Amino acid sequence: MKALPLFYLTALLFSFSINTFADDDDDLDDKPAVQMLNGESIVFMDEDAQEITGLETLTLKSIKYAPELLVQGKALNIEPLLNLRYQYLTTLAQTGGLKAQAKNTQKNFARMQKLRKEVGIATRNLQAEQAKWASDKASLSSSHYQLSYLKNSAINQWGDKITAQTLNNSSSTFNKLLNGQGALLKISLPPDNRFDESIKTIFISPSANRQQAVKAVFIAPSPQVDNFTQKRQYFFKTDAATIKAGMLLSAWIPLQQQAQTGVMIPASALIWHLGEALVFVKVDEEHFSHRPLSVYQKTAEGYFVTDKLKADDEVVIVGAQMLLSQEFRGQIPDEDDDD
Repeated sequence: MKALPLFYLTALLFSFSINTFADDDDDLDDKPAVQMLNGESIVFMDEDAQEITGLETLTLKSIKYAPELLVQGKALNIEPLLNLRYQYLTTLAQTGGLKAQAKNTQKNFARMQKLRKEVGIATRNLQAEQAKWASDKASLSSSHYQLSYLKNSAINQWGDKITAQTLNNSSSTFNKLLNGQGALLKISLPPDNRFDESIKTIFISPSANRQQAVKAVFIAPSPQVDNFTQKRQYFFKTDAATIKAGMLLSAWIPLQQQAQTGVMIPASALIWHLGEALVFVKVDEEHFSHRPLSVYQKTAEGYFVTDKLKADDEVVIVGAQMLLSQEFRGQIPDEDDDD
């Protein structure tokens, strides 16, 4: 013989409890199990039955909530940027020296040209100075090319904004990262999602715990997509000391700038029947209203609801399935009812 599903065993126990109380209290015959009030089913359950079934409720509070998209990311090692800065600043210093040298040899060549006209000097000396000036100009051009290559290569990999912050020796943002006062992040979004760059703040956590998530601030989009997943990538920074290079992160991105007003209910409060989501709301000590829900969003904390529920409603968080069973029982016609 197969074991009965837990729902049916629970319903049988509840039915037995209700019938037991009915035998002990004839007054229950005067209280219908289900009534209709303002288009809602009102289910009756006396206080003793509530205690037996372990029914629990929660008084709701009004909150502001912005729908979020859960994505993945990583805290980056900034050593490639450190190497880039070193190479660029070193080349920049060399370029400065070569520029001064080329300017000096140009002056020397001009001076020798003047002397040749005035007092006459050997042609080979003038040619030697001209060759030296040409060599210095070539070295300067090569150094300028190296600077341009380093910058363009960085832009191709990191984008304009991060490149500018890296190559600027006085950038406070990069210097904080350099000193370990934060982390650079790369967050990936699915190909069919595009980040709204007007949203400046997201939340991240290495433990995938939304309650412990910390803020991260948008920097710029990455010029490259992920080679394997083809996901769009975006750079963020965080000042949180708990985020270290190499950490894999969960990130929650707001889907709209303006938060909505509503209530948050635990997942245990929401039940389904025939494809309809519903909750039970306590009307008084022994009556509970059946509330169908059509507008709700699953979150890490449960469900965010903007319709049919409001602050100070007392919603059933344990025992809703038992109330649904009681509602069904109340809708079965009494065999002794001649009507």
